[in-house]
Amino acid sequence: MFNKPFHQIVKKQRIELGLSQADSALSCGLTRNRFANLECGHRAPSPLEIERLLERFQLSSRDLQHADPSLSHSVLRKNGKSALPTRYRKYWEAPRDRDAYIRYFAAKRRFPQLVTQLYQKIAVRPDYSLVQAATSRLSLQSLWEALLVLHLLAAGAVPALVMPGQLGWLPLRLVDPVTLETVSHRYQVCLLLGESVYFFQASFAASTVSTVDVLMWRNGWFILEVDGPGHDASDDFARDAEFKLPVLRWTATQVERGEFLGVQR
Repeated sequence: MFNKPFHQIVKKQRIELGLSQADSALSCGLTRNRFANLECGHRAPSPLEIERLLERFQLSSRDLQHADPSLSHSVLRKNGKSALPTRYRKYWEAPRDRDAYIRYFAAKRRFPQLVTQLYQKIAVRPDYSLVQAATSRLSLQSLWEALLVLHLLAAGAVPALVMPGQLGWLPLRLVDPVTLETVSHRYQVCLLLGESVYFFQASFAASTVSTVDVLMWRNGWFILEVDGPGHDASDDFARDAEFKLPVLRWTATQVERGEFLGVQR
């Protein structure tokens, strides 16, 4: 217990011998990148590599403590996950009251010709199976958001998993509206078009939990809201001010015509 793992012993010996990583890699018959990964504990050495390292750095088999740090790391993470109150997810999906295809069919009933035209453009994409997988994970709260997604995909938007927190700082926490857990560090399904990244149904921890239709990154964060029929605008000003981000509002007609795409080009 409490002994240095093998990769740390190798590093200590290399430094004491006054060798660089490049020189050590060459003398062990390894690439510079491979040696660096072994020394940092990111990779497990093969039996042949262990033999070369023992010989080069004048070590003995007694120094072979935890020669595979990646294995112990994965077990430690697994043990940690079992202690969490909720199951850890590699990516996050926004809660939804209805599946995305319900919103799609609502849009198709409202605009049968338009939706058919957009779908025909999407269906011939070489990555159509990827588009299907990504759209099934989206949270859409209206037919207008489904129509927005169709316009983006027909224009060539690429589905992806992106951590919002890696794009830029947000003035409010991005949270799961049910658990209030911070999710900006989790991968989320989004659409990429040009320099823009679109996240759907993003929730912020303000005075209350507020959910926006679209959170967009384009050299900075923007909030996009679709004001469809029946939208109550009475509290929009106070709500928008709390976000501390520019808010762009699109009418249902603009979304139907795809006019919002002109802003991205």
